[in-house]
Amino acid sequence: VIFTSGSTGRPKGVQVTHRNLLNFLGGMAELLRDGGVDAKTRLCAVTTVCFDISGLELFLPLTCGARVVVASAEEARDPSALAGLVRRFDVDVLQATPASWRLLVANGWMGAPDRVVALCGGEALPADLAGQLRPRVRRLLNVYGPTECTIWSTRHEVEAPSPYPVGCVGRPCRNNTAHVVDSVGRILPVGVPGELALGGAGLSPGYLRREDLSQGRFVENTTGFGFEEWAPSGHPSEQRDRLYRTGDLCVRLPCGRIECLGRLDAQVKIRGFRIELGD
Repeated sequence: VIFTSGSTGRPKGVQVTHRNLLNFLGGMAELLRDGGVDAKTRLCAVTTVCFDISGLELFLPLTCGARVVVASAEEARDPSALAGLVRRFDVDVLQATPASWRLLVANGWMGAPDRVVALCGGEALPADLAGQLRPRVRRLLNVYGPTECTIWSTRHEVEAPSPYPVGCVGRPCRNNTAHVVDSVGRILPVGVPGELALGGAGLSPGYLRREDLSQGRFVENTTGFGFEEWAPSGHPSEQRDRLYRTGDLCVRLPCGRIECLGRLDAQVKIRGFRIELGD
């Protein structure tokens, strides 16, 4: 159970199952397989365990025999120390929020273009940061997702130069679905902004002992698209028939990727954490 900010001031406990997490880890292992994720791979863990994205840093290496390089709280906050850690242990994968990546770049980190795969998520990736970071790493992945859909739900490989908007969050991760819908859940045409609704194997069962809140966000799937392509035998049918309405204003691009335009409410993100201004 991961607690997130609540618009009433009372945090919501998001239930994440072993099945949710295992699907996520398998998908990320596939995504990062370019170059290999094995016993030689080193992934640097810089995130507090209070933040859901730490699940990638701690559990993914355990599923594929890789190594975890655990940064102390002081190293994670100090760009010089973090850069030294990445260099000293030949780190291959580093995940961080835009704020942390900006600190590294501003501190003169030259990167490792032949080795490091950078994952950037938790809040929007600014255009200038993407331009500065891309030449410093082998791959740059802009990842997006709410806790309610198990860490990262979509991913976009940032190219240099990129033909896609900076707000592009790409396509769904393995066994997930992403739809841009109107107020009643109908899928909107390409180029028409609407709310992003996520579903699939990463979808949480809902908020812990908060059925009232769950019903408002975890809604019936009325898109006409089922999840039979991934649903294993015995998986609860209600998981296939539900979507999570994210509150994010998005649009589907002609290429099929999704661009995030902002929020439909007053929620903001600071260093990856949800902040409800009403609180």
